[in-house]
Amino acid sequence: MTESTRTAAPLTKDTIVDAALVIVERETMEALSMRRVARELGRAPMSLYRHVGDIDELTELVMARLIADVNPIDHAEDWRRTLRDAAVQVRRVFVRYPGIVEVAMASGIRTDTMLQVLNTIMGAFLTAGLTPEQAVQAHRVLFSTILGDTLMQRSADEVLGATPEAQRTFMDQLTSAADERFPNLRAVAGVWPDVDGDQVFAFAIDRVLDGIAALAAEG
Repeated sequence: MTESTRTAAPLTKDTIVDAALVIVERETMEALSMRRVARELGRAPMSLYRHVGDIDELTELVMARLIADVNPIDHAEDWRRTLRDAAVQVRRVFVRYPGIVEVAMASGIRTDTMLQVLNTIMGAFLTAGLTPEQAVQAHRVLFSTILGDTLMQRSADEVLGATPEAQRTFMDQLTSAADERFPNLRAVAGVWPDVDGDQVFAFAIDRVLDGIAALAAEG
């Protein structure tokens, strides 16, 4: 996109948030600033302040847009499906936009959309048969699983390279180095490189849901 094309585009709150999201996805939340967004749009920084008050307001607008992408469907009695869908959607946003987790927790942003997501998730826990206290604990476990997976994915991307090929090469090198001194590694060497992040996440979430079902069955 040329400078003249960017300058010709109308400047609105939505276009500012759009540009901010491009920066967050391409870099991180830490890179976000009014000056950085202005440069992305080909505008003078002061022109943004007619639409967005400051960086704090812009951060809230960005978070609200991202949270709006998480819209788990309440599948009524099928609480496992509700929680699985919610987990997949939350993880997708966390992985795509590095750093938003820390910003959300630090800023204390609470929108109606965020509250609706939490309401749906809590409803699924209660439908499963958990007590209110157990539902709160299960929520912590579920989100710890999502956050842990997100951090693992981010670390793998940073250290090994973001492409599946680069990560597979690393796993091939690791497993091929396992000789007879490491029989357990040799036993899994043939399948380890083929297990991708989505499979691992699905496995982890299903095990969490199995645990919730078992806890609810205890009464």
